[in-house]
Amino acid sequence: MKLSNSTIERIAVTKLNDVLNNSEFLEADIHFNDKTVSWDGEIFLYKNAGKKSSDFYGKVSVQVKGTQVLPENLTETIKYPVKIIDIKNYQKEGGVIFFVVYIVSNKQYRIYYQKLLPYELAMIIRQAKKQKTKNIPFIPFPKNKEKMNKIFFNFCDDRKRQYSTTPDTIDLSDIDINSNIRIFSRINNVFEIFDDSIYIYKQITGEVCQVITKAFPESITFHDINAKVIIDGKIYAKNVSFEVDKEKHEKFIIYNCVTLKKIEDTKVKIDLPFAGTLSEYICGLEFLKALKKGKKIQIGNFIEGQNIDLDDDIDIIDSNIRFWKNVKVLLQTLHVNKELNMEQISENSINTLALLYQYIVEKRSCTSYEDKDRNANMQIVEIGNIKLLLVNIIKNKQVNYIDFFQWEHFKCSLNDQIGTSYPTSIYVKLPKEYLLDIDNIDFKAIKVSVTSIPYSRLHGEAVNQFILELLRVFDESKREEFWNLAESLSKWLMEQEENIIYRLNYYQIIKRKRVFTHNEFKEIQNLKRKHQDTDVLLGISILLGNQGDIQYYYEELSDKVKKEFLNYPIMNLIEDKSFINNR
Repeated sequence: MKLSNSTIERIAVTKLNDVLNNSEFLEADIHFNDKTVSWDGEIFLYKNAGKKSSDFYGKVSVQVKGTQVLPENLTETIKYPVKIIDIKNYQKEGGVIFFVVYIVSNKQYRIYYQKLLPYELAMIIRQAKKQKTKNIPFIPFPKNKEKMNKIFFNFCDDRKRQYSTTPDTIDLSDIDINSNIRIFSRINNVFEIFDDSIYIYKQITGEVCQVITKAFPESITFHDINAKVIIDGKIYAKNVSFEVDKEKHEKFIIYNCVTLKKIEDTKVKIDLPFAGTLSEYICGLEFLKALKKGKKIQIGNFIEGQNIDLDDDIDIIDSNIRFWKNVKVLLQTLHVNKELNMEQISENSINTLALLYQYIVEKRSCTSYEDKDRNANMQIVEIGNIKLLLVNIIKNKQVNYIDFFQWEHFKCSLNDQIGTSYPTSIYVKLPKEYLLDIDNIDFKAIKVSVTSIPYSRLHGEAVNQFILELLRVFDESKREEFWNLAESLSKWLMEQEENIIYRLNYYQIIKRKRVFTHNEFKEIQNLKRKHQDTDVLLGISILLGNQGDIQYYYEELSDKVKKEFLNYPIMNLIEDKSFINNR
């Protein structure tokens, strides 16, 4: 039987009022036949069940629409058209909770809802463009009183946070992911976070936040929970991560790699995928070994005494521990300070690591399939997130790999205009790209190599250029090792020869770390009085931070020298380069 529009509206409002009035904290004021523009009533929220005026928390505007449907239309989610003019009205007032009641009969119906806060309203208006209506998704409204209360109280809280900080249009590319991110939700237990959508905010200052996005979490992970992991009385970890999904599956993560999944109340399945860092993975293996031998495991108050499902044989675990500890020794031998990311490890990576351990640590070669000898050949070997600069040699049908920074047979020289040869270090030829990418740089070996070669003008110039390259790398990476090496080589150069360029480069190294002392400042001023070359005076002006002199001397350079100067790292010390960009 087809119902009249007034009957549909009466049923919709009545059924919604009946549900809302079950709550001791909500007071519904919704009327059918309401002629108020865009709204049908309000819900009053109270802090306590008595609903006294002193306990008033806030009010939420609501819109109610009813529609007659067939039984098969009572689905889990629906879409309903909302007028854009109403959307704009809701935006002016800070939002609305929109209800749609699907009615088959007076006894068979389903209530759906959607929270329309400033964030959603801005997104809908942006996406609608010239449309007059927009189909909006709706989800079932809960009958559980606690879940129902949470929807209204969260709405009221989120409206306060979003009302004055949400722009009309939102571009997520403008959001700094390193900002202070916050999530607010009223929940009694972790599983309630999956009952409704949540908003993710960026904290601007104090309690002022800006909404970033709306999310419907499938799972959530809590990091660094204070929970001791104990096997037979011995503590193996003091913090764990805990992951739970909306299906109520629970997973504990130890050392960022060991996962323990609760299958039943008394059973736990354990796994160790390639994850975390190499150091964490080794800890994970040793944890598995202890678990295999142990009798009782405890993780805080979460897991205690459950049966552990662990398939790996103890001999296999021991073998893996030995292998990955050997890998750690290999990387230490190669002066690699960066942790190996186990998630990027492949079967090929494992084979390569095994061979490199033999070549580098055990110093054993392998038989080559090539008949001809091959001279030393530089080669970059990638293993996951680590890049190694090695030397590959084939001699007498034996192949070998040697650490580039421990290869003593590289001879490098420079020739002057009359053909006289002067020795220099192979390392001063390393370009910025290599220095930035390579993870096995031996800074001590570079320093020893460079400073042990007899000084010559050509060697000094090569070292000076290398110092500039180190500064370019430092400016980009901020790694202390490059600054330290640049400073050390710069001091060595000044000990070999008094050269204005060497001294200015030393001071630009210092300026990257601290302000000049009084004596240093005086010396730079004295250098300015002694020298007349425009490029030198420009360098001194940059060190002293005199913007007017910087611009003056830069404009005095020839176009060719200007182009060269722009590539010098000392230019990175200029705060205002607008005079360059405006030319």
